[in-house]
Amino acid sequence: MNEQQLFAYLGKQLEPDGDSALAPLRLAPWKPETGPYHKVQFVIEIAGSNLIPGDRARELLEPTVRASFGEPEVYVMAPGERRWRPLWSGDNSMTFDSMALAWDFVTSSGKLTAASASELWKRAEQYASALGRRAFPLPPPEDAAKAADNLEQVRDALDIGVDVLLRTLEPRLDLTALVVAAYEVGFRMGSSGVLEWRQSGWPEPLLTILPDEGDEVFGVDAPIRGVDIGFTVPCSPDPEQSLERLFTAAERIGAKMDLPVLTEEGEPLSESAKSNIRKMLAAALDTFDRIQLKPGSAEALRLFEP
Repeated sequence: MNEQQLFAYLGKQLEPDGDSALAPLRLAPWKPETGPYHKVQFVIEIAGSNLIPGDRARELLEPTVRASFGEPEVYVMAPGERRWRPLWSGDNSMTFDSMALAWDFVTSSGKLTAASASELWKRAEQYASALGRRAFPLPPPEDAAKAADNLEQVRDALDIGVDVLLRTLEPRLDLTALVVAAYEVGFRMGSSGVLEWRQSGWPEPLLTILPDEGDEVFGVDAPIRGVDIGFTVPCSPDPEQSLERLFTAAERIGAKMDLPVLTEEGEPLSESAKSNIRKMLAAALDTFDRIQLKPGSAEALRLFEP
């Protein structure tokens, strides 16, 4: 169900309630980051003094050629530029003086191995040689495999979500009342069928509301008894602020619907429970600091795939 379908079903449009709407997070202006992302990617720079003809560079975007190179992201700099930018088919630059190919160390389909990194280096070296250049892997294939192993462990250990629950003792939750209450707080139905709380200047949802059983999207007559409200820590631009908004959203929606707010363990969300959740979040953020991976960064979003 998308928002248009929702409003058609309700017979009216919904808007946030000024008294109930969540206060926005205090965030620095969002600036899109451009790769390559060395913390989470295996990067091969095509280095040398010879300029790279634009047509030769754009060959790497052709589907068959790109597939033969393992579907890399291609970054370039034209003469006079000082920052990498993604190469795209409409780029009409005549020449480039810098090029880098990048592959994620860890993806949903697997992780980079020493053998695959070596093969990518070999193919990149053949390409570079034809341009009178050299291919330099960052890091070397053996270290790339170790980095992939480490990142896989990080992803498995720190893919942390914080959720609170709203439950009814009735046979089913009143979804219409839920949606109305969620909209008053500031949520909207996203194109994916999930209630989302977003903020201008940040590309991803800051909080989401999901059915607690069955499908992961809302349907008009979904027979559910509760919902989960939460966020993913590594994909949040400010997990501590997001946590406080989560508590507020759950309590306001729960009060509007006369529903109890519970922890993930099914206990009441008391002040003591909130304190424990804050402590657990602080411990997780300490771990992110130690490994120098900032939640909400381009690297974290890539690794944890929001």
